[in-house]
Amino acid sequence: RIEVLVFDEFQITNISDALIVETLLAFLFEGGIFVVLNTNRPPKDLYKHGLNRDLAIPQLLALFERRGIIIHEVNAAKDFRQDAAVARAEFQDFMFHGCGAEDRKATEERIREMFAEASLAPYQEAVSEQVKIAWGRSIRVSTVSGSVARFTFYELCGG
Repeated sequence: RIEVLVFDEFQITNISDALIVETLLAFLFEGGIFVVLNTNRPPKDLYKHGLNRDLAIPQLLALFERRGIIIHEVNAAKDFRQDAAVARAEFQDFMFHGCGAEDRKATEERIREMFAEASLAPYQEAVSEQVKIAWGRSIRVSTVSGSVARFTFYELCGG
């Protein structure tokens, strides 16, 4: 059972997406699923200036209002993705602060168990593979368990 679903870097790029998203989110909310979206645009600016935007986005915003969706604006003076090496080190310090080698090993093992449980397949280290994503871009996938992928901060944001 899914309890939380996270959409990272959420965006709407065409009218088809815009029309589907309200129905999808309404279905998830009705199912009691907690949804987290992060985006570089405030909700009112999703699909800004898009063709036939008025057919979908106002309804999506009304859904947010009906459901009492809380919108948090997070501003930082620095985009930490710009310095991947520092970000990677700071994240590791955050994740493992005060942990010894045994704690790190136990944490890694638990992450592997969660991946195997989520994908219903044994955890495996994959041969590095480029997977195509939007707009002709690709991303390297280095760790998989069935259909679940694991990425480092650097793999996603470091360039």
